[in-house]
Amino acid sequence: MQPEFSRLVSIEHIDSIGKTHEIIANKEECLALAKRFSLESILHLSASINLQRVSKGRIRATGSFTAQIVQSSSISLDSFSSTICDTFTTLFIEGEEEGGEIELDKDNEDIEFIQQGSIDIGELTSEYLSLSIPLFPRKEGESFYYKSKEEDIEKTEKNPFSVLKKIK
Repeated sequence: MQPEFSRLVSIEHIDSIGKTHEIIANKEECLALAKRFSLESILHLSASINLQRVSKGRIRATGSFTAQIVQSSSISLDSFSSTICDTFTTLFIEGEEEGGEIELDKDNEDIEFIQQGSIDIGELTSEYLSLSIPLFPRKEGESFYYKSKEEDIEKTEKNPFSVLKKIK
């Protein structure tokens, strides 16, 4: 299955100096990604990703992205626009490691395997965008407050004027 936002980079031309790739999703890609992530729309998605060979068979992708999305508030169900900016680092490994163990150069680094001699930096950006979308979005200034019947009873009992109601 072809990803909605695909930008393949061949690993043959990636060296230890590294190269930065600037990518922008077009209108159709934004529509498809919005559907995939259950958003009302994605107005803009762009990323800057540096690919650098760190050793034989290992390439580090360090990137940042900006997305402007439209989603529904989980409180009021009103639509609102928000901007998401985030960074990521992923270590791509070519082939399989001996013994099934992988030594990491950096702590807390995500690991992916290189597929068919290329890295899809568009799909990589999409994956990190999906992780950055709030699960329970709310418009600025909105808050959720639930008031139980017990709270109403407690407030009326503690009210200094509640004693006067008993005099009637």
